[in-house]
Amino acid sequence: SLPFTVRAIMRVSMLCVQLMGTLLRRTPCPRLLLLQTPPAIPSLVAALAVAFLQGAALVVDFHNFGYSLLALKLRKGHPLVRAHLVYEQYLARFADGAFCVTEAMRKFLRGWRVNAVALHDRPASIFRPTAMEEQGRLF
Repeated sequence: SLPFTVRAIMRVSMLCVQLMGTLLRRTPCPRLLLLQTPPAIPSLVAALAVAFLQGAALVVDFHNFGYSLLALKLRKGHPLVRAHLVYEQYLARFADGAFCVTEAMRKFLRGWRVNAVALHDRPASIFRPTAMEEQGRLF
C-alpha cells in the first residue's frame, strides 16, 4: 500500500482534473464563479483556472480554513498541513472577491492579503429556539 501522502497527492490530482473537466465541458460559461471553502483542495486551484480560462470572476466564501481542519487529523506541524496553509494563503489572493462568516476571519484573511467582507451567518428572524418539551417530541 502506498503512503498516505502519495495517495493524497494522487487523489487530489484526479479530483482536480475531474472538477475542471466538469466545469469546462458540462456547465455553461459563467460570468461569476462562487466557491465555498472548505474544501479548498482541489476546488480553489480548479476554480481559479476555470475562472481564468472562461473570463469569469471568482468569489470565495470562506466558512473555515482547510489547513486547520486537516491539522485536526494530522497535527499542526505536519508537512501536509503546512503545504495546505501555503496553498490556501497564496491562491486565495487571486480571487476577485471574498466573504467570510466572522469579523475575526476577515481580519485573519487580511493577513493573507485577501480583502474579504464579513457576512455573519445567522438564522432568519422567523426561526426561534425549540422549547424543551418540543425537542423531546422532535428528537
